Amino acid sequence: INYREVAINDGVQQIIGRRGVDMIFDPVGGKAYDQAVKCIARHGRVILIGYSSGTWAKVDPLNAVLRSYSLVGAFPGARTLDETRAQHEALCALAEAGKIRTPVDRVFDFAQVPQAIARVAGNEAVGKVIVRGAS
Repeated sequence: INYREVAINDGVQQIIGRRGVDMIFDPVGGKAYDQAVKCIARHGRVILIGYSSGTWAKVDPLNAVLRSYSLVGAFPGARTLDETRAQHEALCALAEAGKIRTPVDRVFDFAQVPQAIARVAGNEAVGKVIVRGAS
């Protein structure tokens, strides 16, 4: 869902209907959280892991109670090395099986690092921006 073209909750509703999603994994916070939480299904789970928007999610406990969803805070740095390895292996297996994908917005050569940074800083990228290493 390109949030610049359609509100997150409207985009989700177009894809899956009014039922809502079972899980929201939110590393962004701020306004993105405000929109995303409107999409959570009854008995769903919202996992808050960061605030890349620069603003933490403003969580409303009453909304969580009335709509029957759980809120979970998760700090990725609070894992043991063994847990981190196991999670990495599980994610790699899912990616190799084609069950998760990372959308790539654009690939830049190393000499284009300033343009890549400008694209990300200007909030123009929809997906990951990749820079190839110098050869």
